[in-house]
Amino acid sequence: MTLDQGCNVCKVYTITRITIVDLPHLTYFIQHYLDYLKVDGMFLLVMFYEEKYVCLLKEKVIEILDPRIHLLQGTPQQVDHTLPNDALKEVIQEVVDTHPIFREATLESNDWLLSLDTDEYLYVPGTLCEFLQTVPHTITQVQFPWVSVENTSLWLSEHPYQNILELPWMSSSSFKSAVRVFPGIHSNVNPHYFSTPQGTTWTCHQEALLFHLHSLSMGTTLNKIFYHRIPGKSDHDQKQILDQAVQRRDPKLFMSLYKIQLIYIDLKSGIPYPKVTLVPRFIERSCAGDKGVKDQIRDLEKELLYARIDPYSVQWIHETFQELLHVT
Repeated sequence: MTLDQGCNVCKVYTITRITIVDLPHLTYFIQHYLDYLKVDGMFLLVMFYEEKYVCLLKEKVIEILDPRIHLLQGTPQQVDHTLPNDALKEVIQEVVDTHPIFREATLESNDWLLSLDTDEYLYVPGTLCEFLQTVPHTITQVQFPWVSVENTSLWLSEHPYQNILELPWMSSSSFKSAVRVFPGIHSNVNPHYFSTPQGTTWTCHQEALLFHLHSLSMGTTLNKIFYHRIPGKSDHDQKQILDQAVQRRDPKLFMSLYKIQLIYIDLKSGIPYPKVTLVPRFIERSCAGDKGVKDQIRDLEKELLYARIDPYSVQWIHETFQELLHVT
């Protein structure tokens, strides 16, 4: 079966929540799924409404000029939701129930929806459509286990593929799911998986790799704490701990941050995931990128971070973590 014939049978869509923190590296994420995996559509849920950054997002999307991108503006209630995952679940349900793409979905549909974050890069042999066409129709959900990658450099790499190519891979118990679109589908406990009939979920262990670039950089990790509102990860208490750690120059207080603990534990005691001998072809591509693009990416990452914390404190955080990381 040719690719064109396959895509007429199988359609694959992604849905992703976009925050201000995602803007610096967003173009690479979109290009990965459009150009490499050849998905049929990407739904981007915009979870901010500051005019400056909304305009910047639209500029990035216009530069790509692809009709497969569907921008969805989150409502003020969704943007300010104290439980952002619940807001995302609401949107997933709304998209599946009302968007014209899915309106005709039936129990026999061969359309798939994959809920992703912008730090997740999926590898499958061929295109995602070709891969999912091999899944028996009795399977309604395919789970892709994470392979975690931690980058403790202060700023973003020139290209996210560099993280995958150059840094260690770590095993993870988490995953993300692609689900067949059919009436009544809804997100379950969190966006990582869906409610589907019992016994119809298949977990890929060797056929695919979902690289979770858990820490794209230390700057991005700090931005997530400042700009996100995930309970226990980037809520008011975590922001307060970070502020106090910086004010007091207290390494122990800094290391008590949930996100920093996760990175530290993953690097110090995580289980290595063996790098496959057949390197996924997408990370064999040139990662050098255009210097002008690289500068724009880092400038935006710095702009976001320096709006919340001074450069000297950022440098202290980076040096402190590197020192603690290398203490045996």
